[in-house]
Amino acid sequence: MSTPLRTFTGQIDGASAEVTVHVDRIEWARQSGAQVIAVQAIGSVTSKRRGLTNATVSVLAAGSAFDFRVARAEASVIADLLRSLVQGSHPAQRPAPLIPPFPAVASPGAVIPAQSTVADVPDPAVGFSR
Repeated sequence: MSTPLRTFTGQIDGASAEVTVHVDRIEWARQSGAQVIAVQAIGSVTSKRRGLTNATVSVLAAGSAFDFRVARAEASVIADLLRSLVQGSHPAQRPAPLIPPFPAVASPGAVIPAQSTVADVPDPAVGFSR
C-alpha cells in the first residue's frame, strides 16, 4: 500500500465521502460503497466556484465525470495535485535513484598496475604445515 498524498472530505452526488489521493489512484468511500479511479484513466481536471464557500473539482475519466464538492480554498490545491499526477510531474512519481551494485569500472585508457614477475605472486602453499 502506498502512503496517501492527500486526504479530504467532499460531497459526491450529494453524499459525504472520504477521498484519498495516491500516486496511482483516487479512492473514495461512502456509505453506499467505495470507488477507485486510476490516475492513468483521468483525462482532465477542472475546478469551478460553487457558491460563496464551496467549489467543485471535476475529474473526467473514461467517459465518466466525477464531481468533488469541497471548500473553495482547498479546491485549487486538490486540482493542482491531480493535474500534476496526470501530467506525471509530481515529485512522488519520480523513480528512486539507482545505486550501482558494483564499484565503478576503470575508464578506458586508465593504467592498471600489473604484477611484474612471478615471484610477486603469493604462493598458496606457504604457511601451511602438516
